[in-house]
Amino acid sequence: MTHDPRSFVALFTWTLALGASACGEPEPPASDGSSTTSAESETTTGSSGPDATTTASTSADGSTTTSTTGGSTDTTEGDETAAPCGNGVLDPGEECDGDDYGDVASCNDLDPTLAGWLTCTAACTFDTSACQTEPDMGVVLDELISSGGDGIEIYNFGRSPFDLSGYFLTDELTDPDDSYDPMADLEELEFPEGTVLAPGERMVVFQGGPPDSHLFGLSTAGDAVTLLDPDLEVVDFVAYGDGEAEVSYCRLPSGPTGTWTAGCTPTLGDPNLP
Repeated sequence: MTHDPRSFVALFTWTLALGASACGEPEPPASDGSSTTSAESETTTGSSGPDATTTASTSADGSTTTSTTGGSTDTTEGDETAAPCGNGVLDPGEECDGDDYGDVASCNDLDPTLAGWLTCTAACTFDTSACQTEPDMGVVLDELISSGGDGIEIYNFGRSPFDLSGYFLTDELTDPDDSYDPMADLEELEFPEGTVLAPGERMVVFQGGPPDSHLFGLSTAGDAVTLLDPDLEVVDFVAYGDGEAEVSYCRLPSGPTGTWTAGCTPTLGDPNLP
């Protein structure tokens, strides 16, 4: 039998190629120049959610391509968002918010040595720029109620004790410039020896009788009250009109800088409130 020499050449070439493949030698590059090496892939669960998969593929030239499918954005449980400053409600960490000052309304509430009104900043902190330092000594009439006992409040707004011994409380004067004769006044209250108000203390005097109550009473139709020192110098004077003191007539805020205002919240013995 005669064999074609070309058949032996083809068989030898095929055998060599088969042997090279079995030994793990790399395949020749494709004719278009692209790599035929299989890409390595890694699947991980990423931060995009428990159902998300992130696939990383590394090509023969060393570059890596990643893709994420499925899942949802993770959220951290228990992470509460702080209430915003400026919502008009006093929240934890704020001194004030808008018109909400909590239990503090005036400079005096914040510091007994101060007088004036507080304001609230855009950062929800107290603005004390309008506060003024109280004098070392001083007392004022601070609140009147012409019903339910006819209470008169005297307030020591100073930083030192104030001795009221020998002072007079009366409704005889209609003007602070009027002269006063305690001997002619049968209803005045003269404070007895040892009547001392501590700094920031408020004393309420009701209608009754000496040594710690006044006899004159307060008219709901309008009246005037004067506090005089032992030398008959007027310390403080206040007059009110018909019905103004029936609920409460008070200084806002408390102290010498406060404006007398009708219809306050009754707070005899405590800081005044609108």
